[in-house]
Amino acid sequence: MIMRNTQQQKHDYSTHVINMIERIDPRFFVTFVFNDEFSKNKATDKLAGFFAHINRKIAGSRWQKKPMEKLLHGAIIFEHMNSNLHAHALLNAPNYVSLNNLQRNAEPIWKKMAIAGNVLVEDAGNARIRSWYCVEERFNSNFDQQVIWTNMLGEVSLQIN
Repeated sequence: MIMRNTQQQKHDYSTHVINMIERIDPRFFVTFVFNDEFSKNKATDKLAGFFAHINRKIAGSRWQKKPMEKLLHGAIIFEHMNSNLHAHALLNAPNYVSLNNLQRNAEPIWKKMAIAGNVLVEDAGNARIRSWYCVEERFNSNFDQQVIWTNMLGEVSLQIN
């Protein structure tokens, strides 16, 4: 879906993304920083690698056969795709995956994916507030942003130009 930058369309986009993220009931807010020049496709590949590694730790070697609820899953929001590319993710996971556990495992895995990058894992807190944080710049400016759901890494579910 390609949208223009009218106020109503920005509002509709923001509302849609926030509602979709709230349905995930995210427990974690993760910021992925690349600190390198990556295309969106390369960044998506790096994130796919990250989720494969972390889900293997969470669900075991046959993680690909597990239902989404048994994996780290949610929405990834790419921001500033033409400069300073980074991504925010609002994610859910099985209850036995703690914030501390995810923080401890995320950094070394992300360093393998994006050597110059870093990752920040936080409690999601209020999903509506975190979601708004991710879409507010879009609402107030004209920068480029894409939302990709973790089960669709490599495919774009909503594209904003």
